[in-house]
Amino acid sequence: MILQIKKASILNIIINIFLMLLNLVVGFVFSSISFISKGLESLQDVLTAIIIHFTIKINNKDKDQNHQFGHSRAENLAGYTIGMIMFVLGVEVITYGIDNFLNQKIIEFNYLLFVVVLIALFSKLFLYIYIKKVLKTNSSPAIKANLQDHFNDILMYIGLFITVVAIKYNYYIVDSIIAILIGFYIIYSGFGICRENLNYLMGGVASKEIIEEIKNIARRVEGVLEVNLCKTQYLGNKLQVEIHIALNEHTHLNDAHTIGNKVRGNIKHRGDVISCFVHIDPYVNIIEL
Repeated sequence: MILQIKKASILNIIINIFLMLLNLVVGFVFSSISFISKGLESLQDVLTAIIIHFTIKINNKDKDQNHQFGHSRAENLAGYTIGMIMFVLGVEVITYGIDNFLNQKIIEFNYLLFVVVLIALFSKLFLYIYIKKVLKTNSSPAIKANLQDHFNDILMYIGLFITVVAIKYNYYIVDSIIAILIGFYIIYSGFGICRENLNYLMGGVASKEIIEEIKNIARRVEGVLEVNLCKTQYLGNKLQVEIHIALNEHTHLNDAHTIGNKVRGNIKHRGDVISCFVHIDPYVNIIEL
């Protein structure tokens, strides 16, 4: 499974480098600020792909004396850095777009622009489908975020296609408008990535759905009468769980220990739980008179 994620990250790097060079060359040759902006955004994609590739290696390192819960925060730290890079890049793209809007330039139309957009669009579609397939059998927050990035790029290339059509009919202003819209979208995406990864780094709580799933896993263990409390926090992309289970107050100590271990093992079997603390409480049946 880890091998599939590594292959996906390497393919991600290769295709994004190709698209970055393609967009920048076409942008400068035909003086299109939209293509130059997309080329700069593709540079961010390359940096993202490289960072993801190396953080996946760190993320999957075994725990050691200095990192007793593993290295699962590596991907989130990288994700936050990527989000900040996107924010700065988005501001730059908007600046270029506004400057081009105020100083309109005649853009030479060429059918090569159509070809470039279609090549880039189908390349991103291929990456999106491939990585979505990989994620069906693998769990990686960085790759999952990257999947959304590919979807964003597909939308952007559709925008570039509209730009090329506009240039053909001499509506040069559309080039600047698309560039500015791309810039704002980059900032929006970067903010979302920062917010999500900051929640992981700060030890945010799991969703209500995940907490309920964990409670149900505990309830299904024979001997567990109730779940009194379930607390969670993220350690990177992995969860630390503290759960209080209620047993019959007459349960033998050895049996209680066995039940607690089974609850712990079943919860950790989820795959996204790195550690689980099980507290055993006596069950109190309150009968209203």
